[in-house]
Amino acid sequence: MKLVAPEITLVGLMDDDIVLEPEALELMLNFWREAAPAVGGVSFNLANHPPIFASRLKSLGVTSRLALYDSRPGLVLRSGIHTLIGFVPETTSAQWLPTTAVVYRRQVLCEHTFDEWYQGYSYLEDLDLSYGVGKKYKLAVLAGARFYHYPSLIGRTHWYAFGKMEVANRLHFVRKHPELSPLRCFFALTVRIFISIYLGFRERDGSFFKRAWGNIAGFFSAATRSL
Repeated sequence: MKLVAPEITLVGLMDDDIVLEPEALELMLNFWREAAPAVGGVSFNLANHPPIFASRLKSLGVTSRLALYDSRPGLVLRSGIHTLIGFVPETTSAQWLPTTAVVYRRQVLCEHTFDEWYQGYSYLEDLDLSYGVGKKYKLAVLAGARFYHYPSLIGRTHWYAFGKMEVANRLHFVRKHPELSPLRCFFALTVRIFISIYLGFRERDGSFFKRAWGNIAGFFSAATRSL
C-alpha cells in the first residue's frame, strides 16, 4: 500500500485464477463513482460457485442457533464461522468479503492492514481483514459485476497441515474480536472434526481423516499455548 500512487483512490485484490466478465470492471467502477463514503469494500459476484455442502442441513434454524452455519450469505457467526457468499441475484450487503475479486477504498486499506500473524497459505486472512473493515464501513457484493473462479486441481497444502491451520487461524480470529465466542468456536470446530470423519468413511477418502487429525493436533497446540 505504501507503493500505491497518491492519486489512486481504489485498490483491487484479485486472485490469478479468475476471469472477469467483459462488463464487470466497468460496472464496478460505475458503482464506485456513485458510492457513499460509508462504503468501504465491494466484491465482484462469483458466477460459478460450487454447490454448498449439506445446504439443507445448514439452513436449519437449530444450526443457526448453535452458530454452526446460516443460510444467509456473507455472515460472521458468534462462533467465528463465516457463511459463504456464493452467487447473489441482487447486490447484497455482507459482514465479510473474500479477496478473490474485491475492490476497497484506498484509505480503508491504509487504516486496516492484513494481520501478519497469518503466514504462507494464509487461510482466513481475507475474513480477518474484511470483518474488521466491516465494523466501520459498509461491505457489499455487486450482483452485476460477475466473475468466474477456476482454482487449480492441485492442493495448496497437505490436509493434515490444513486441518491444524484451520483450528489455529479460526481461534486467532475469534480471540481478536470480543463479540465472538471462543467456546462456540471450539464447539463448531469439534463438529467439523466429526463431519470430516463421517465424510472419510462415506467417500473412502483418507484426506478427510488427515484433516480431522490436523484439527485435533491444532486443538492440542492451542491448549499448550494457553497454559
